[in-house]
Parts: sequence; structure tokens; C-alpha cells
Amino acid sequence: MNGSLFGSNGPQFTDVRQGQEGDCWLLASLAEVAARNSSYIRNMFSYVGTEMENGVSVGLYSVRFFDTSNVSRYVTVDTELPQGGGYYDQVFNGSLWVALAEKAYAQANAKGYVTTFHAGVDSYDALGNTGGIPSWALHTITGLSASNFAFSPSNIATAWNQGKFIVLGTGNPTSSYIVGGHAYAVVGYNASSSMPFEEFNPWGAGSTGYVWNNSSKYGLFWANASFISQNFTSLFHTGAGIETDGVGSGVLQVAAGASAAQHAIVNRTMPALTIATEELANESHHSAFDSWNTSHQLDHTDSLELNVPSTSAWEVAFNSLSEELFSQVA
Repeated sequence: MNGSLFGSNGPQFTDVRQGQEGDCWLLASLAEVAARNSSYIRNMFSYVGTEMENGVSVGLYSVRFFDTSNVSRYVTVDTELPQGGGYYDQVFNGSLWVALAEKAYAQANAKGYVTTFHAGVDSYDALGNTGGIPSWALHTITGLSASNFAFSPSNIATAWNQGKFIVLGTGNPTSSYIVGGHAYAVVGYNASSSMPFEEFNPWGAGSTGYVWNNSSKYGLFWANASFISQNFTSLFHTGAGIETDGVGSGVLQVAAGASAAQHAIVNRTMPALTIATEELANESHHSAFDSWNTSHQLDHTDSLELNVPSTSAWEVAFNSLSEELFSQVA
């Protein structure tokens, strides 16, 4: 599959376009993390090199997940995707990271590194058909503790303000524009707005705000508390993935010694949000490997399995984050 790991702006939640597999719990979680703190997504991937498959050169990437003991686990995937990337995650604008994460998750499931309802199965199908829940995926992606919590709009707002990654689930929604039995990422919150909650459907969003290939369903939209209460039933979130300490303006700054976290960019927050003193304790689990891999070529083409011991956490200090305005979709 031709393309690059990320687009020119790095991993974006809008890169997610769920395909034929029913793994919304996973893809909504990937979208959520990309939306709020894309450094977690960046740090999942390490370029390995290329190999020949059926006479074609394909790229190889090592993908890191956290197991239930919070140990970093690595699998290697190539860029050869089923049906050229047109069956599972729909590769959008040539950005491969979502499709590669989905493929890697299936392989990691076979090895017992990640949690699904179909443990030990090396298949995309193990991820679909109620294959998992968002809290499992959120933990596996970030290393942060995650669970389900009492559902209410106020609890969503509180979790957002505490810097947590949030995924919502639906049951039998009242609106025909919302998909039943589905997971959505919370990608925006503006307490001063009459429509404070911004939701993203992992089916993907077109320029109109509807699903890119289905104008009968919302893809990216703002909603008020009443709409949220009528159409969503489940709340999943992590511990704090970013810390919010006030409002400011300026440019993003990364503290010296941040190492692998130098790519940290919080690219989707409420306007003028300041991020300060972010503890990336769980990312320190793989800092030693990331540092080593920067200056060495890995010589493997099948599977990379590392158990990197935990090291002390580092802190990434953000002076401020420039304002990002969100447009409301009617």
C-alpha cells in the first residue's frame, strides 16, 4: 500500500475511517488519542525498513502496545493491506497509521498482548463483532488506566477538563443520525457554547460533517447535553493524558531532555487551552527502546518482542497552546 505513516500535520483523528469490521471501540479510541495528544500515536510506531513481498517492496513498522501489566509489547507489520486498504480501515489521504495500528492489534491479539473477547485469534474478525470495549483499547494505546464510568454530560465535561481521553457508546439512540451500538470519540468541548460537546464517528467525516460516504449519519458534530443524554449511554475514559492548568497564548515548548516526547503535540483542545507539566509516566516504559532505535537499524522482518523495564517518568512542560477554533456542523 502506497502512502506515508502520517500526513504533513502528523496523526489526525480525521484519518480514521472505519471499514467493514465492527471494531469501532478500537478506531474511536485511536481517533480520541490522536485528537487530544497525538504524541501517544507518534510514539507507537518505529520505522524498521523494507522487504520484498511477491516482488513488491513493502514498508515495515514496529508498533507498540501496553499489555494489562503495563509492559510495552511490540509487533511488526508491513504496509501490505487487505484489498489495498479498502476493506478494513479506509486509508485516507495516504496516511497509513490507522490501518497499520488495526493490523498490528490483530497480530498482538494472537500473541496475547492486548485484550479482546476473542483472545489468541490472529484475525481482523477478532476485533469486530463486539470484539472489545473502548477502555481496553485506550489503555493498550496509552498505557493509562481506563475504565467505564457513570454516564452523564457533566461527567463527560469533568473528564475533559481533567485531560482524560474519552469515548462514548450508544445503545438505541433517538436520533436517526446517530449509529446504534457504536462508539464515538469526544474531540472537543467548549463550556461557553450552547452546543459544548464535539463528537467524532469513526466511520469518518466528510466536509459537510456527515459520514464521508453516508449522508444519513453524523460524522463530526457538536451537540448539547440533552442530545448527548438522549443518544449516548456509556462513558469510557482514561486517567489524565494531559494536564490543564489555565488559559494562555503563545507557542508550544517542550522541555529539554524530553527525548521521545519531542514530538508531543496536543492538536485538538478547547480554544486557548494551556497545557502545563504533563507527566508521561507510562511512555517512559519504552523510552529506552525509542532512544536506542533512533541510532540503530533493526534487522528483523517478522516479529519484534521487547519487554522494556519501567524507568522514571519524565515531564514535558508546555508553556501554552495556540488557539484552535472549531466550526459547528448543523
